[in-house]
Amino acid sequence: MLNPEEILQSLHHHRYNLKYILDKLPIATAITDSRGVIVYYNQAQSHMDGIEASEAIGKKETDIYNFLNFPDLHKICQKRGKPIMGFVWPYRTKYGKTIDAAYWVFPLFRNNLVIGALCFTQPVATARATGVKDDNQPPTQWLDETPIS
Repeated sequence: MLNPEEILQSLHHHRYNLKYILDKLPIATAITDSRGVIVYYNQAQSHMDGIEASEAIGKKETDIYNFLNFPDLHKICQKRGKPIMGFVWPYRTKYGKTIDAAYWVFPLFRNNLVIGALCFTQPVATARATGVKDDNQPPTQWLDETPIS
């Protein structure tokens, strides 16, 4: 298993310096490792959640977020090894801020093993402008594949 520093190092070695791109993106972006620990959290995510990156990085997602009776999409994505595209579900931060959000979650691989997940999140109102509908339901196999914790 890679440690958080190794995951971030691999972003630095990418030909186009993916970390720089993610830092500049105006879309909330977070990366978790295979244990659900937040290893990257950009300024847009910080602004949307009202949580400083320094407070989120190194913490488990479940210490920062409540997914309101739905399993963690990062865990689902990692277990399935497949992306989750435009799924809409609210979440609540540890400070009580509730956000209706659309998610695009991608598994991160190294040597054909899932090492984490990269998640782009937008408020539903913003996502609707790009054609995402808020009436999507999770495929039933998600719940069969992933224990609800």
